[in-house]
Amino acid sequence: MPPDEPNDDAKDGPVLDPEELDLSDRDEVAELGDDRFLISPGGIADEVPSNPEPPEPEPEPTPEPMPEQNQPEPAVDAQAVSEWLAESMTDNGFDYGFDATLKFDGSVVRHRMVSNDVVTTFETLMLWYARQIGGDTPVEETLGILLAESDMPITFPKRSLVGLLRRHGLSGDDSIADLVAAIDDADGVTFSGE
Repeated sequence: MPPDEPNDDAKDGPVLDPEELDLSDRDEVAELGDDRFLISPGGIADEVPSNPEPPEPEPEPTPEPMPEQNQPEPAVDAQAVSEWLAESMTDNGFDYGFDATLKFDGSVVRHRMVSNDVVTTFETLMLWYARQIGGDTPVEETLGILLAESDMPITFPKRSLVGLLRRHGLSGDDSIADLVAAIDDADGVTFSGE
């Protein structure tokens, strides 16, 4: 490079002489010792502590203990699951609920429901059960078969029979044969609260 041409560093700013690098002669600089200096941005650095302490290093954070690699997971047994399910139903804010697990034809399904209505809760459980086991059979028919085939005697309220008679246009003047014929035409008995 020719001696007359400035180098690239000189183009970016002025070059300092070694005397300009000596910080100890400046009014805004106070020497702290151990090659440390205090530079005041506002003028003269006159309030310099006589024996300033170097800043204390911040303590290293304590690492959290690593879990042992071979530590077995706590066993979850049927008793623990049963207790958890009972607790989750106890304080959930609802009056009624169920948590059911059904095994049928090699598959296992679960259903959980909570409500403040006792009839809705029971109806949901029965409909869910019938849908799982009924296959292509309509839910109402599946429920009817289950109830008819069970050994439980079921007592329907009188209004259910009255509703059945009204739906088929029957009255007290009609015979039992008329009732059987109407049930045959409807492909079965449908009781409801009407």
